[in-house]
Amino acid sequence: MIDSSKSIVERHISEDKLQENIRELERVAKKVNRLHFIRLLYKDYSVKEACDILGLPSRTGYNWLEKWNKEGINGLNHKKGAGRPSFLTEEQIKELDKFISNTESLSTQDVHKYIKDNFNVDYSLKQVRKIINKLNYS
Repeated sequence: MIDSSKSIVERHISEDKLQENIRELERVAKKVNRLHFIRLLYKDYSVKEACDILGLPSRTGYNWLEKWNKEGINGLNHKKGAGRPSFLTEEQIKELDKFISNTESLSTQDVHKYIKDNFNVDYSLKQVRKIINKLNYS
């Protein structure tokens, strides 16, 4: 008997492909937001006014404006690797990958403890899950 409270969904693509599509569209949505900001500047709003309308910190608006003025529309693209650098080196990431691949039935807490004990880095469990996913483990 089928549980009528659950919907049956056709899986036209894999869950990984679905997630990849979501990430790509989120990048597009971020660029659209940046373009809305520039459009408001075209309409003679100040950076502060445009930021207030879009709910952005002023510093973000000034950063976007600077990128726009230097590179035009391409300056608003998502830059791979932007943001804070990892606390773990590439070598430590490789060591962590080897540990995960050689150990069965690890929990996020196990990986968290390994990182803390071996690399003296105390990530949140949420960040540990992101690292695990980045290494293609679930």
